[in-house]
Amino acid sequence: MKGLLRKDLYGLKSYGRTVWLFLLAYTGISLATGSTGLVTSLAVVLCSMLPMNSIAVDEQAKWGAYAQCLPVSRRQVVASKYLMVTIISLLSALFVLAISLLSQLNKAGPVQESLSSVALSFLLALMVNALTLPPIFRLGVEKARLVVMLAYLVFVMPVFLLSSPSGFLARLLEIAKVALAPLTAVLLVGSYFLSVKVYEAK
Repeated sequence: MKGLLRKDLYGLKSYGRTVWLFLLAYTGISLATGSTGLVTSLAVVLCSMLPMNSIAVDEQAKWGAYAQCLPVSRRQVVASKYLMVTIISLLSALFVLAISLLSQLNKAGPVQESLSSVALSFLLALMVNALTLPPIFRLGVEKARLVVMLAYLVFVMPVFLLSSPSGFLARLLEIAKVALAPLTAVLLVGSYFLSVKVYEAK
């Protein structure tokens, strides 16, 4: 499993350089404006694109055929993708938290809001990946791009557009945030077993 994870991370090396350039640019904007909304939403988008880029590298290198000659199971190949997504999403959340805390040095903002925003971005990144990984394994990267875009537009964009609601909508959003963690956990586990079933049947 460790070797599979390292292989995935090495394959994303060029993508990682682009990610860091975007993050540095948006970090500067966030620190200058005192708002972490941009860097938070960017972190979700970039984490959502991780599996698609990783599997695209695998497809170009004909990894699927080569993996059959190695002492690794298809279940382990799928598990490495989910583990990679979880680790990078967590690191991204910690990065956003650090930027959020730095942006609040010049103003008296509650730390709880930063923690809530970072937790929300982490859960949304995992949720989007849970929804998109099975179609990517089943259809391939090119055919599954539309699924990734739809998942982001349906589940991520509304949350950030309604980040400062009021009245009944605010209470409804708070309830949704509380239910998001267990829902994401259930989706992630179910997505993993579905991806294993899909990949083993190919």
